[in-house]
Amino acid sequence: MKASDWIKVKDRLPEDTTLVLVAWCNPDIVGMGYCYGEDNWRSDDGEYSEMATPHYWMPIVPPKED
Repeated sequence: MKASDWIKVKDRLPEDTTLVLVAWCNPDIVGMGYCYGEDNWRSDDGEYSEMATPHYWMPIVPPKED
């Protein structure tokens, strides 16, 4: 994973309810979550994130077999 793989939330949002990796307001806090609507985020367990809107996200890409 490279820093350039992260997408700024202000530049583009993921498709609604698509599970993605999320860097919350503090980039040290990374987890899975999803966006729905204009700017509503939830963590992967379905709970509302009290960490507010994340700054970055990236698609979850499964590993490729060699």
